[in-house]
Amino acid sequence: MAKIEPVVPQVPIVYVEAARSASALAGTSFSGVLSQVSQESTFKADAKNRTSSAVGPAQFLESTWLDMMRRHGAAYGLGELADQIHVAKGGKLVVANAKVRQHILDLRKDPHLSAGMAARYLDEVGAKLEKSMGRPVSVVEKRMAYLFGPYGAAKLLKTAAADPNANPRLFRDAAGGALPAGTMVAHLKHQIGIDLQRFAEIEASFPKGQVNDAPSDAPAVG
Repeated sequence: MAKIEPVVPQVPIVYVEAARSASALAGTSFSGVLSQVSQESTFKADAKNRTSSAVGPAQFLESTWLDMMRRHGAAYGLGELADQIHVAKGGKLVVANAKVRQHILDLRKDPHLSAGMAARYLDEVGAKLEKSMGRPVSVVEKRMAYLFGPYGAAKLLKTAAADPNANPRLFRDAAGGALPAGTMVAHLKHQIGIDLQRFAEIEASFPKGQVNDAPSDAPAVG
């Protein structure tokens, strides 16, 4: 069951730096990136999902991370690693050297790189959501696309607009009862909006001169 939990914005400086540099490079909302990382991992670099391959501050799955690294790694000075990720028959992404593959996956724990890829992914799923909806989407709706996938978010938004009392079987309340799409969208927009405002205030409290906006150095391949 997908859900949004309230967050307490006690943010390590490294994540303020990471979100600022990521938003500048990818052209994405600072508060959108920071609130997404907070929601995914509460700023824990070694966070690991017990039910999937998701790891790191932005909780990227192995397959998604390999795809993002293959397409965007060069933008972060990691072109040599990106070139070692290949598309095999059937679309599966492979790295011939197992040690290099693990190193690439371990980079999910790097706050700057993870935030940078999260910013790019947020924009990509937002663009897919816009195409599905046939209209521009807000930062809040992009966050929904990050959480549920662009097509899951589109289904929820379209269902809520057409029949607020319908349930697309995505959400249940604490007692296990189905929640209407309209209620769920209203809750998500409210909670995500609060998070975005909180993190916008954090950005304002850290002028650029007080943080290092340069990306962190990536560890060398062993």
